[in-house]
Amino acid sequence: MLNRFPALVVFILCNLYSFSQTAKIQDVWVDYNIFKNDMKGLSVHTKFSVRNMQDKKVECIVAFYDENKNRIKTSSTNYQTSNNSAVTWTYVTPKYKSTTFNDVECFMPYKALEMAEGKHRYYYKVFVRDADANILASSDYYRFKGTGAKKTTNVKSAPKQTKTYRHTFANGSYTDVTEKPDGSSTHIHHSPCRSCKSSGLCSMCHGAGQRISGWGRYQSLTMCTFCGASGKCKFCGGTGENVMVSFYDHKSQSMESFDVNSGKKYFSVAGGNSHDNNYNSSTSNNSTCNNCHGTGVDPYPWSDPASNALQRLPWCYTNSEGSQCPYCSERAWHQHYKCPSCNP
Repeated sequence: MLNRFPALVVFILCNLYSFSQTAKIQDVWVDYNIFKNDMKGLSVHTKFSVRNMQDKKVECIVAFYDENKNRIKTSSTNYQTSNNSAVTWTYVTPKYKSTTFNDVECFMPYKALEMAEGKHRYYYKVFVRDADANILASSDYYRFKGTGAKKTTNVKSAPKQTKTYRHTFANGSYTDVTEKPDGSSTHIHHSPCRSCKSSGLCSMCHGAGQRISGWGRYQSLTMCTFCGASGKCKFCGGTGENVMVSFYDHKSQSMESFDVNSGKKYFSVAGGNSHDNNYNSSTSNNSTCNNCHGTGVDPYPWSDPASNALQRLPWCYTNSEGSQCPYCSERAWHQHYKCPSCNP
């Protein structure tokens, strides 16, 4: 009887093995830089066999570890466990009592691994489980190198605020600019008065308010009709400067300007040409003007493009680089405005 006991134990063990669910991992390899569903990553391939799992779901899982063999955490919900560990898996169903799967592929996107910045050593390990999450087989740790992208911190930009600053120019003019959060802006341009040379005095009576008319003993002192006896420059009102206020609308990309001294308004739209040579000298009010000599064009050249653009005025003549200007004889690029003396 005692001689039969070992044989009985062997028989029982053999029967238990023949009915137990088992798995064996035979080979593991990996392919890098694989694209799936427009995502770049790695694919882990596993060859394994299972027994007594016919028509039952078998899960092949690949888990990932850092260089200290601690589980890598991820925020990607499609590639994580309940405790946020990075994994990828594939389900298979054996058709026979003893089945071998030659190539079960598990794809893992690089971005789901959320690797640390720079080059580091990582590991992955393969597990075979049944439907009840019982581990039937596991592989060794397999090493690979990964390079994590530089981490960037998303900082919310502060809300835009109204910004005020000043542009100054070589000719003594300046512009105070106020930019609003919606993209619109206000430009107040101050420029020296060309008629009175910034003195604020009438260019005819030189501030006296009276003029001497007649000849010899027939001379008499009369009221200056140019300034209305005020003695002030009629173009700047005695301030010695010209002021242009412009309002820029971001939505329509247009600018409306108002000449404070003359009361005239100007309007320009993006893409419009406000610098064409479209001035006709015949519009001059005085063909014998001492300033322009009947051309209707102020002979003073404005050669600062930034200052000219900010004023948004309908310049009456623009001289091209290299061409001799008919009004001042200069050959550099510049612009001329209407004569202030005969075109109030």
